[in-house]
Amino acid sequence: MSEVLILRRTCRSSDDDYDVLFKGAVVGRIYKDRAVANPELRWLWSITAIRPRPRRPVQMDGRAPTIGEAKAQFRAAWEAFNDGH
Repeated sequence: MSEVLILRRTCRSSDDDYDVLFKGAVVGRIYKDRAVANPELRWLWSITAIRPRPRRPVQMDGRAPTIGEAKAQFRAAWEAFNDGH
């Protein structure tokens, strides 16, 4: 079964700005970057968890055209991040 990741709207200035939570702790962020002209790069995601890096390289951030794609990319990176420990 996949780990449960929860999006919670942040108190930052935009409605399109979310913390990603795992077991109640913030482990990442997904937000819409309105300053980007290319719509294919509009949504930014990043893993911000503080713990030892995985033994193998793992992508820790990226960009996507939609929030759905950003969430999918985050999940794949999060699973790789955790498999590497």
